[in-house]
Amino acid sequence: MNLPIRMTAALSPWTVWTIAISVSLLVLIVYSRDSRHLRGLSSFMLPGLRAGAVFLALLTLGKPVWYRETTVGTLGKVIFAIDSSASMSIDDGQELNRLQRALELVYGEADGWCERLSETHEVTSLGFDSIGRKINNDSNLLPDGSITNLAAPLESVSTNVPESLERQATQEDSSSVALVILSDGQHNAVEGYLDRAGELADRSMQVHAIVMGESKTPRDLAILDVDLPTLISDDARVSGDIQIRKVGEWPEGVQVSMMTPDGAPIDSFEVPTGTGVFTLPIDLDGAELVKAMTSPSIAGESAASSEPQVLDLRFEIVAPFDPSEAPEKITSNNIQAHRIAVNRGKKRLLLLEGVPRWEARYLRNFFSRDVAWNVETIHTSESRDAVSSRTGNRLSLQAEEIAGYDVIVV
Repeated sequence: MNLPIRMTAALSPWTVWTIAISVSLLVLIVYSRDSRHLRGLSSFMLPGLRAGAVFLALLTLGKPVWYRETTVGTLGKVIFAIDSSASMSIDDGQELNRLQRALELVYGEADGWCERLSETHEVTSLGFDSIGRKINNDSNLLPDGSITNLAAPLESVSTNVPESLERQATQEDSSSVALVILSDGQHNAVEGYLDRAGELADRSMQVHAIVMGESKTPRDLAILDVDLPTLISDDARVSGDIQIRKVGEWPEGVQVSMMTPDGAPIDSFEVPTGTGVFTLPIDLDGAELVKAMTSPSIAGESAASSEPQVLDLRFEIVAPFDPSEAPEKITSNNIQAHRIAVNRGKKRLLLLEGVPRWEARYLRNFFSRDVAWNVETIHTSESRDAVSSRTGNRLSLQAEEIAGYDVIVV
């Protein structure tokens, strides 16, 4: 028990109190003999006054001081990062799925960590799948993310922690910030999260991981990302890649099928054997792709129109199924859509200027890099630019030529 009293003398408060009480009792006993012939309280009043005077005299010699301690500083910060990817919807044979169990640990009414720590720490929460986002409660968090990015909460903490907390942790040689990640670790498509965690540790921040789910990870196939252009010309090639993740043992013959929205196959890509993340390269002829996805009637209309044609591609994982093995628990991540706009004809841009200037050169270079634009430049002075398509000392364009341009910049 800590008393709010300290002694300025070189004695502890308990020593001064013990001496003062002992001597006061002795004085009370000695002087009680002189007043024992009196009746009632009168026999104790005079000895009690003398004993009290001695007690106060001894207490004064100890030089007591009433004190109060106030701790000034910044509260420690605890951040809970909860995975909301689709794999957190697995229930593992329990009543609640992984996400619900994680939310129960953090927000539980009976014994939730947020409630228990809120009195002594600043507590915040993050929901993350491919990105991290701040949440205030569990009502807006659903297991609907396609992939898990374990680096997202680490980056969020790294950029949002105040310098005062870092400085306090360094001075006290302890951590003032702790990040608690609740995840099953599946479908993690971004590397470098271990390096991020090491950077936080170097800045005196703690990182704790709580794994949700069974010790044996259920097998799963997932399309993590489709990296293809969203705009091409009709004579360009469609180049990019697809990122696939395989968890568990799968037989040979797993493929990614590229098809039209109504399920007509266009092409397929073989997935290597083994487990892990695989990148499948794609290199297709744009004209052939447009032809494969366009019916003859639509093709005639698209060819006559200058508006971009939209190609809706669907990528789907196709795997041989063995009835003796457990089926895949998450199938929503086996399909991913991608839209590509195809320019049937390039738009024409005309730049008119007197002498070459950096503004016109910037516009010309900017639009020249876009496959959807054909850029022409006309200089009306005698100055000649090496990349200009036309030069002259006067403008000689007919009305029909001017109408053929989509944009004219003067």
